[in-house]
Amino acid sequence: MMPRLKTVALFVVLVFVVMLRVAAAERCVQEFTFDTPDQQSVAALLSGRGEATIDRSNGNPKGCLLLRESGKFILNQGFQTKHGYTYLVTYDCKTRGVLHSAVATVMLDRRLLSGDGIEQGGDVDWARHEFVFAGNGREARLALVLREGGEAWFDNIKVREFSRYPARVMVDASNSFLLRNADDVLLWFNYPVEKIFPDDPLPDGIQHRDAIEIDAAGNEREAFQLVLKPRAKSATVTINFSDLKGRNKISRENITCNPVAYVDVPQKSIFCPFGRPGLNPDPLPWREIIEAKPDVNNPVWITVRVPKGCPSGKYAGTVRIRGDIKLDIPLELRVRNFSIPEQPTIHAEAHFRLGGRSKALDDRPAEEILEDWFRNAREHRVEDNRNWIEHLPRDWVRVSNGRLIIDFKSFDAALDVALQRGVRFFYVPNLNLRGVRSRERVSLRRWLGLQPFSPEFERLYAEYCKRIGEHLKRRKLLDRAIFYPWDEPAPHEEETYIRICKLIKSGCPEARIFVYGSRLPNPKFYGLVSGWGCNLRHPFADIFARRLTERAKLGEIIGGYGNDRYRIDYPMAYHRLWGWTLKKYGMVHMGWWAVNVWGAEPWKDGLPRRRRGISVAPGSGFFLYPPRGETRKLANSIRWEAIADGMEDYEYLTILEQMLNARKRGEGTKRVREIISRVVKGSGAYLCSSSMSRVYELRRMIADEIESLAAR
Repeated sequence: MMPRLKTVALFVVLVFVVMLRVAAAERCVQEFTFDTPDQQSVAALLSGRGEATIDRSNGNPKGCLLLRESGKFILNQGFQTKHGYTYLVTYDCKTRGVLHSAVATVMLDRRLLSGDGIEQGGDVDWARHEFVFAGNGREARLALVLREGGEAWFDNIKVREFSRYPARVMVDASNSFLLRNADDVLLWFNYPVEKIFPDDPLPDGIQHRDAIEIDAAGNEREAFQLVLKPRAKSATVTINFSDLKGRNKISRENITCNPVAYVDVPQKSIFCPFGRPGLNPDPLPWREIIEAKPDVNNPVWITVRVPKGCPSGKYAGTVRIRGDIKLDIPLELRVRNFSIPEQPTIHAEAHFRLGGRSKALDDRPAEEILEDWFRNAREHRVEDNRNWIEHLPRDWVRVSNGRLIIDFKSFDAALDVALQRGVRFFYVPNLNLRGVRSRERVSLRRWLGLQPFSPEFERLYAEYCKRIGEHLKRRKLLDRAIFYPWDEPAPHEEETYIRICKLIKSGCPEARIFVYGSRLPNPKFYGLVSGWGCNLRHPFADIFARRLTERAKLGEIIGGYGNDRYRIDYPMAYHRLWGWTLKKYGMVHMGWWAVNVWGAEPWKDGLPRRRRGISVAPGSGFFLYPPRGETRKLANSIRWEAIADGMEDYEYLTILEQMLNARKRGEGTKRVREIISRVVKGSGAYLCSSSMSRVYELRRMIADEIESLAAR
């Protein structure tokens, strides 16, 4: 009996230990259901500005919290956070008539954290939201914020604490295939819709394939990830390719191979429930010899470029792995019977900066750097329409004795270089008047030594716009010029912005003024602004979508931007589906404010830039990495490649839309919106809770439809 009793006792102890560990892994630290009986209890529960009541008329007899108009409320009851712990906040929200957003967030260290990607606006029925943040050993309090009026209901708010937060996005078997499972190596490949981490297990249910199979349209770049996992010991290998042969030959020179490198993200982006701290895959260095570490994933990013005019059909070749591992893997490419346009349908701009930190990290001559950058930009379907301004002499425009002097010879020389490099649109220099960004006051910078809105300033600023406009009109370039006098005008800056726009129009009535910012299109700017760059980081309410449609009918340019797409630790969906999101809202213009704002060690530090002692989001301000090693050229990132793939998806959707619209007006637009709605529910609501398997499924379906329509 004694041995059996000991066994039972040991089992009970083990179960108790497991229960303790589970309890330590997750516990509820706060919960609100708003079933308080009267208004006095609401006042005791939270404090702030605005109107808050308990509402029992919205499908919840126990009651939920209703916020009206605009306001911010802090829940009075806080909770203590712990260093190294992750906190998951979940809540239900319903909105009606909200022009900007309603969001639950956190007050930590007296700072209201920003909830990118989880805000809700417009008219939306009850929806469940979640976000995570890292504890710092101090007290945290929940906050409820309603911006730009309307009504918002909140209920079932819960905060859970995790000592080990589970990974939420795993590699999906539907996009992965096993190639070899031998004694010395495990080899599999993945379509580039997910990021591969060193410790990711082989996807459950993965199927075997003898060959790597991909398909692409003409003039398209198609990628896949080849994952090597040596057994027991490291392996030094090289990867080469044969030509691809079919109805024609695709030279091996059209295939590139880059091992995936990792950068450290000490703390994941605050509100991304899918982010992972630690080493994150991102840089794609130019390296011929690959050092594959044992018993971990070593992904390699391989890109095949289909030349323009390549005949459709099947092409076959070989991926050759040599060195400590010797394998030949068949590569099969299906070339579709259509091509994406060489000149992108959407105008995508991105800015490369020659000064600042880039000088210390890239010591090549400026012209060599620029040639490298513009080649990279063409490959990724973007153009740099601001860089040319950096090549103007410092005194190319100046004021002397009350007269405005413009050196048009230098102006034309710098602009002509940009035009020769294929720039379609360009920014007019020396217009920006915004000073230091402030949430409360309007800050203006001096213009050519003049105080803004002084009589002399107003006279010469208008004259500058007039002379620049007349010069560009003589050169038949005025319709390609972008007048951009202020970056992201905030509500308290709107009157100043309008005043500046009127000055520009007084000098050059035909000037095309472009604005980037939130809450656009703004009716206050109608008649002045003719290009709208809408911030898609925030929820895009229906009212703004309707305004976009109205402005597009007037011939105005509709565009968007989203700085949260920079983030290294976000799932691949946030990068790949950017093009799909732009297409959802009918946008034909988009912009990245920078591609190379590097910190001291961008190859190591995922949080390179610091702003007043506060770390900004990992990857903010850069998609490229400086040259490293013997290959002296800019290195791409997984984010940059995924965004370019999404821009090619944009072309697929556009081709299908145009072909269907040619048969019946509106048919193509309706069909494309229906397809996009399967993976993009809003400006930030991507289908990424488990995988992105549907993206490639839909992409193949679109290509099949295009080929079928072309054959009729």
